[in-house]
Order: sequence, then C-alpha cells, then structure tokens
Amino acid sequence: MRRYVAMEESGSPASWNSMFQNMETSFSPWKFAPTDRFNWAQELKEKSKAE
Repeated sequence: MRRYVAMEESGSPASWNSMFQNMETSFSPWKFAPTDRFNWAQELKEKSKAE
C-alpha cells in the first residue's frame, strides 16, 4: 500500500518513481545489478596503475 501511495498518488517526479523501483529490484537507486556496484572502482585502480 505504501508503495502504491508513494509511486501512484504522490505526484512525485517520474525520476523518483524509477529510483524507488530500482531500490526495490536492485537495492540501490541506480539501475545496475548489485554485483556491478564497484566496477567504477576497478577502472580507477587500473588508471592509477597506468600512471
């Protein structure tokens, strides 16, 4: 019921609704799998090794 009220009746921006939906499915506000959460850190590690 709370989800329905927050997503359908609140009049909140569409970006909030997609954030809520992402939090329900992947447990984060971003739309990627939990296993991919730290991929950005790997890229930084590789860049720092190259320098």
